[in-house]
Amino acid sequence: MRIAICDDEKVWIDILKKVVEEYMNSSDYAVEIFCFNSGESLLNTKEKFDLIFLDEEMEDLNGLETAKRLRKFDQEVKIVFVTCHMEVMQKGFHVNSYRFLEKRFLKESVVECLNDYLTEIKNDKQIEVDFTGTIVKINQKDIMYISAIRNGTFIYCNNEQFVSKLPLKDYESMLDKELFYRCHRNCIVNISYIDWIDKKIVLYRGYSVRYSRRKKAELVELYVKFMTDNKS
Repeated sequence: MRIAICDDEKVWIDILKKVVEEYMNSSDYAVEIFCFNSGESLLNTKEKFDLIFLDEEMEDLNGLETAKRLRKFDQEVKIVFVTCHMEVMQKGFHVNSYRFLEKRFLKESVVECLNDYLTEIKNDKQIEVDFTGTIVKINQKDIMYISAIRNGTFIYCNNEQFVSKLPLKDYESMLDKELFYRCHRNCIVNISYIDWIDKKIVLYRGYSVRYSRRKKAELVELYVKFMTDNKS
């Protein structure tokens, strides 16, 4: 992950960098942090970023104007405004800003922002499937389960199904380990779709899949952990 920090005051760059480094070191994501002391230097770089913390009150070229120019060539990057004056919030909607953080609560709000962002990344992870000669991108969160069939796999999603030539073990290696579990030699299940576990795994909309008896304890443990971690 590539994160930029842009502020014309070094003290705020140092504070932001420290908070981001401490948080990311505790996550499963590697991070590169790039620091800029003006909007011009940020715009002149050839680097691409996933997330930018952008000071609104910079001299010469302020954060909002920097963001407007940035959007002319990058529509995807998440822009987080850092400000002492939250009244700029309404203007920030014109550049599709991701968040507004107030400097007096910076540490807490940066941690919350990064936590939400990483959660979104995890939920939006995709896999590519060669479906009848066409490469289709599927969000992992939409996959209910994947079962092995002769010469490939069958992918069951929320509203559609796909046949793939890849073996089940290939999908096992590419899927999110916190969300998917190989419950049987012929099946990988998305834990978030499990309604309950009995003689079979009962899924959303009444689907059911088998599981190996020797894997039941681990399966139940993962399911309970997922439900506990995702309580609303």
